[in-house]
Amino acid sequence: MITNIIFILLAFLVSAFVVMPLLSGRLRSGSTDNLVNHRANDLEDRKQTLYAAIKDIEFDFQMGKLSEDDFQTLRQQYKDEAVQVLREMDNVQTVGATKARRAVAADKNKNGKADIKFCWACGTGLDSAEKFCPGCGQLIREA
Repeated sequence: MITNIIFILLAFLVSAFVVMPLLSGRLRSGSTDNLVNHRANDLEDRKQTLYAAIKDIEFDFQMGKLSEDDFQTLRQQYKDEAVQVLREMDNVQTVGATKARRAVAADKNKNGKADIKFCWACGTGLDSAEKFCPGCGQLIREA
């Protein structure tokens, strides 16, 4: 009886230890930046997948594996989905650019001048010494 209680208590503590960092990570104020960056990465992956699918069906059509009707139908479906993904990517980039403008305004208000760089890929504000973007991990391009 007492061993069961100790086992249940130990299992609860281990579960809390494992789950707590996951929950606190989502509750942090900067979690929306990470969600935006993850969404942008997911959309980029989906775009590449759609482009590869379009190339595959074009190849299959040229090899005679697809009929003209099937090719046109599939191609239009993939193109429509790619357009939707590109629109979503534009929306995500707009959110990142808005956050970047807010960061410049906040920095300008503190220092009287804007002394901040931005990631070329996601628009995250950067310190001058950073070589990689803390938001998306991209290598910082020097202008």
